[in-house]
Amino acid sequence: MPRASKVRSLARACLDVCRKVREPLAKASWQDDRNVPLLIRAAQQPTSTTDAAALMAVIMHLVESLVPISAAAQVIARSLGLAFDHATQLSIPAVSLPAAGWVGEGRPIPVQQGATTGKLLDPHKVAVIVVLTNEMLRNTRAEAIVRQTLSETTAASLDALLFSTSPGIPGQQPPGLLNGIPPLTPANPGNPLDAMVADLQQLAKALAPVSGSGTPMLIAAPAQAVSLAMLAPRDIWPVFPSAALPDKTVVGLVPEAIATVVEPPRIDASGEMAAHMESSPTDVVDIGGVFARPIMSTFQTDSVGLRLVIPATWGPRSPSAITWLQSVNW
Repeated sequence: MPRASKVRSLARACLDVCRKVREPLAKASWQDDRNVPLLIRAAQQPTSTTDAAALMAVIMHLVESLVPISAAAQVIARSLGLAFDHATQLSIPAVSLPAAGWVGEGRPIPVQQGATTGKLLDPHKVAVIVVLTNEMLRNTRAEAIVRQTLSETTAASLDALLFSTSPGIPGQQPPGLLNGIPPLTPANPGNPLDAMVADLQQLAKALAPVSGSGTPMLIAAPAQAVSLAMLAPRDIWPVFPSAALPDKTVVGLVPEAIATVVEPPRIDASGEMAAHMESSPTDVVDIGGVFARPIMSTFQTDSVGLRLVIPATWGPRSPSAITWLQSVNW
């Protein structure tokens, strides 16, 4: 399958970069895969138009491959996909046009003035470092292990980041889609089915201003996703579970009313790396000369540090693009 082959190319590129740290003159392990050398030199210039298209196909297929396990990937795959193209900011317009009316034969057609508003997106990146031992790199199942790890880690990370209430940090991360959006009041407890219907009606009403842009979708905590799948007609709104959402949380959104930028990944590796081995790291040596703990040397442990960076950002094109409920009574 083309999608599977693109994700396989990313895993192979990661392995090739790592293996060449210890054996720089070794030939590429997958010489029949043209995407591997493109990914390895993705951050270099020049890149041809054809190569750029191939790189974008790899990252988009990576996102699409996460669709079965990531609700965020579902949103990104259906959203308005844009690219910075070396710009430092990107303006995403939301245009509101007056409704058209009837015009008689031979009569002048009204010229309506729409209201245009713009939201600025700044470039951000999702990045991670993992350390692989050389014994693992030589394992015949290394490709499958790296590919599965990439999928699982990226899927969980995207859900947690996208469906966040975080206000964002300038220069570091964009706001979560739920930031600044107060949750709706859930229906009173009673008959669970009645409460569900009332809640879905609330979500539909809140999304109505932009629901003409595309089909709304529901993202729910696992227990609520099961209830929706069993009791609500799936042909009206598609439902996707996300373990990143707290229990009894349901999010409604119109993906086409959300702009996303996901660009080709950058892959680097080093066999002479010293890193602070923490999920919330600090500088290896701070301004006062204090060393972080614990520190690991990949040279001393015969390992390779793999760094994967994926430029990504997002933002709603309208305040009505997303709404949500918490503490539902079903």
